[in-house]
Amino acid sequence: MPLHLKIEAEANYVALTRIGKKTWIKDKEEDPAQFEKKAVGWTNHPATGLEEERISTIPEFHRLVGHNIYSDGSKSEQGVGSAFCEFDHSNTLSHTWQAKLHPRNSVFQAELIGILEAAKHAAITTNTTKIWSDSLSSLQALQDPKTNSPIARQIQQILLKSPNITLGWIKAHVGHEGNEKADELAKEVITQADTPIVEAPFPRSWAKKELQNQAMALWQQQWDNEKFGRSTHKVLPKVSLKTCNWPRQVTQYVTEHGPFPYYLHRFGKHRDPFCACGEEGTPYHYAVHCPLTSSFHFREPGAQHREAWNKSLVSHPLLRDKIVRLVNFLSHNEELIKSQTN
Repeated sequence: MPLHLKIEAEANYVALTRIGKKTWIKDKEEDPAQFEKKAVGWTNHPATGLEEERISTIPEFHRLVGHNIYSDGSKSEQGVGSAFCEFDHSNTLSHTWQAKLHPRNSVFQAELIGILEAAKHAAITTNTTKIWSDSLSSLQALQDPKTNSPIARQIQQILLKSPNITLGWIKAHVGHEGNEKADELAKEVITQADTPIVEAPFPRSWAKKELQNQAMALWQQQWDNEKFGRSTHKVLPKVSLKTCNWPRQVTQYVTEHGPFPYYLHRFGKHRDPFCACGEEGTPYHYAVHCPLTSSFHFREPGAQHREAWNKSLVSHPLLRDKIVRLVNFLSHNEELIKSQTN
């Protein structure tokens, strides 16, 4: 990404999430009060922290002889949902809870909110309860005494006051009745139009992603309207953060910045832009027309297929290798392909 666009996106992110300044994202002014504040420092004194056995991340399911609560979170194009369901000592469904979150909220937040509400429910009683979650990242955040998630810190405080509650990890979609029920409740609430939305601060990751998308859109606009680099635009019309990892010779061919008279003449490195055969010495000329490079020729495409042809040259390994050999030939036989007379 161009440096000025990257700097602008990062500056807006810092202004919104750290300085507390309102920032425009997609033609809307975002209030920093709506976003989650990063927690810092220790949640509690190390001497009063949670015991290691209270939160288990071992993938072994052993149903507790008592109350078992299964929590889950879900996110789709329709929205975000969180839920939990409780099974009593006789393995009978005794209580359910589900809530709809704002579409901006992350699935990580949905998972933590499900655990938070389950912990609040279990803390009301003295029943020995185990909360099962299929979110390993959520449980790892709860194990961290310096977690920066405010929701995780709330759960830690409840666990410190309620020694009857333990947590465990359960693998998702392997046939556990409780986990499947919690997943069903979390997905079900997303499609319920009349369900009120539970207010939760938006994740900072949403702002970062949207600001990057905004920068990408500006980059695309500039790339489409730029007057330079048009040969590259024919091959890469859409901007991307993905690295092409082309060989150097392929990059020279695509950008037209290589051992080509057409390019060298622009900088006074050659007397004229013509090939020894009399035509303009462009990469395309050497790839399909020049009799001096006939052994490296590609089949010339029709005008309507030129764009697709350009893209296929760099996407197909065998065609890329052929371009490498062509450019190497031009580089090693410089005097052969250049025009010798004025």
